[in-house]
Amino acid sequence: MSGFPGAADAVRQYIEKNQKVIQGAAARNEKERREWLKQQEQTATIDIKSWLLAIELEQLRKQESLEAALQAAKNHRYKKA
Repeated sequence: MSGFPGAADAVRQYIEKNQKVIQGAAARNEKERREWLKQQEQTATIDIKSWLLAIELEQLRKQESLEAALQAAKNHRYKKA
């Protein structure tokens, strides 16, 4: 900036004048980042809960199937006797 007298002062004044705008933009970006992370965390939590419910449902189905098979075996055994 040595070729432009006063250019360094002009840039410095511009930065000082717009410091709050720059800081505000940075704060908005940080707020948006935090909101995005929170949203991702909520989505992951929902996904995990869905997976756990699916696993639990599958276990219940297997248990019901085993109980039905056991009951059928008992019924068959009683019919034979």
